[in-house]
Amino acid sequence: MVVYEISLDLKQINVEPSGLWIRRAGQMLADAITLAGGRLIDIEFNEIKSGYRLRYSPENHKTYVDVFLFDSLSSGAGYCTALAERTDELMVITREVLENCPVGCDSACHECLMHYWNQRARSMLDRSAALQLLNWCEDSVLPDALSYKEQDMLLTPLNALSAEFKIFGDGTKHFIKTADKQREIVAYPSMWSEYSTLLPVSAITISDKLLKYALPKADASIRVKI
Repeated sequence: MVVYEISLDLKQINVEPSGLWIRRAGQMLADAITLAGGRLIDIEFNEIKSGYRLRYSPENHKTYVDVFLFDSLSSGAGYCTALAERTDELMVITREVLENCPVGCDSACHECLMHYWNQRARSMLDRSAALQLLNWCEDSVLPDALSYKEQDMLLTPLNALSAEFKIFGDGTKHFIKTADKQREIVAYPSMWSEYSTLLPVSAITISDKLLKYALPKADASIRVKI
């Protein structure tokens, strides 16, 4: 078995399992490393099994994502030992696996990352989340703020759910307007902590994955903040 430990800063990163980022990132990165491992040492990828676990250390303001690989044969074939000795190469191929989908899918598909062995986890397969985790692992960087256009695509569907507020943009920022007030609203990368200093203090903030995968929940969250 080989274990890759990734340390996350609680002050910068949303590590809550309910936040729709950390579990998606952990699951997808583990699957991508498995596929990359098969390519690197030229074996069928199902000769290697993988998984991840989360460990929390509040006193150190840290959370750890442990991605682990182990040989599928009970006796062990030594594949994971070989991978442990070629970590740099493995991560390069892992990035290629995550970045390159033949059809350019949004999260995961049968042309890139979906296969028989991960069918039970398909709702958690998310290339962008795994790439963000890999970027943090290698360079300790967070994803950039969402562009105005990206936010517009995520926020506009909320207008179809509610007659109590209206979301509109001025070409630079977005605002939410009710009968008696108006405030800025910002969609941000779900990897960011909701308390991140990168977010404007006076604005209503909502994560991109909540808007993308749980729009009614995003609507309810916004109503509480108005």
